Amino acid sequence: MSEHTDHMSQLPQGITGSYTRSRPLPPYRGILAVDAKDFTGRPAIEHEAISRVVPDLLRTALVRAELLELWENRAFPATT
Repeated sequence: MSEHTDHMSQLPQGITGSYTRSRPLPPYRGILAVDAKDFTGRPAIEHEAISRVVPDLLRTALVRAELLELWENRAFPATT
């Protein structure tokens, strides 16, 4: 038996175990991150105001898109 054939015989011939049948996927989750351009280049005294405006802008965008339920059902409502 050649070396190549010998390695082939060691490979599994079929999938076995827990991945042999379909299972339901977990609920869909989305993550949104905001990167404010040049945030660290702004004076530190402005950081709080900028950080406070981002959630307001996101909420406004979701309302306009008729997706307010996404805002109301968010899993992590606090900002950093």
